[in-house]
Amino acid sequence: MRIICCIAKSLALLWTVWLVVLPAQADELIARQDVSWAPHLYCQGTSGIVEVGPGGTMRLLIPDVWSQSLEVLKDELYAGDYVVRVYSLNGDLRRAISLPAQVKGLYEVLPDGRLVFLDNQDDQIYVINQSSTVLATKSMGHAPDGSYQNCSGVVVGDFLYISEDGLSNVLRMNLTSYDVSVFRNLDVIPSWLGSIGYAQDEFYICTSSKIYRFTETAGPTEVTDIGDNNITGFEIVWPYAYLCTNFGGNIHRVDLRFGTSLLYASGFDRPDDLGLHLPRAAFATHWSLYK
Repeated sequence: MRIICCIAKSLALLWTVWLVVLPAQADELIARQDVSWAPHLYCQGTSGIVEVGPGGTMRLLIPDVWSQSLEVLKDELYAGDYVVRVYSLNGDLRRAISLPAQVKGLYEVLPDGRLVFLDNQDDQIYVINQSSTVLATKSMGHAPDGSYQNCSGVVVGDFLYISEDGLSNVLRMNLTSYDVSVFRNLDVIPSWLGSIGYAQDEFYICTSSKIYRFTETAGPTEVTDIGDNNITGFEIVWPYAYLCTNFGGNIHRVDLRFGTSLLYASGFDRPDDLGLHLPRAAFATHWSLYK
């Protein structure tokens, strides 16, 4: 009986060490900005699109290109406002996607390559494919009201969650049927709503300088105030969020568990979006530890 108890206690101790050490090792790797862990970020600089590598190192990737939207899908970077240009992650132009006349706004690139444009002028949502064919045109649920709200989206499962419609509503679009509905009203937040993200079964939404956490039924709860504005691009690699500010021209890294933040890189030209590429080694290890 004593032997069995000792074995049980030893196994319990090993399990505790396993739970504590693995996340700690992951945090240490990220804190050191190990190349295999650190994301590569893409942001608007004064002379073109800048790549921000491990530890905040910067290089001009695509000179003389300015873009409000910056999206990364697999090994390609999407940039450009009136014509979407698709680049390799080394900055080589691969192809261009022309936009139908009615399509405009900031855009999100879906995992299958479709593009969703969020038009804050006409309060419309357009979905097109890589051949420029319009697949769907949906209203945000009301007539254009001139609010020119900030628009951002994040994909979770078969849905695109959109912040916001100009009425403090987070919308949900079914990516199969393209039906659009209100997911949450967040008018309790005393500000306009901005960039949205998702991690660990919770949504995160930004205002000018603050980040809030919420779910379909709980929150919003303030996570932190970074003291720099306005937050525009927002990407999460748990437990960190990387975000850019268009007035400050900075990139910050926020630990979403504790609300602590640090200045990660600076010197950008009023960026409106932030692209992120996670190396495959980091992606595999990251999810094995944190999912």
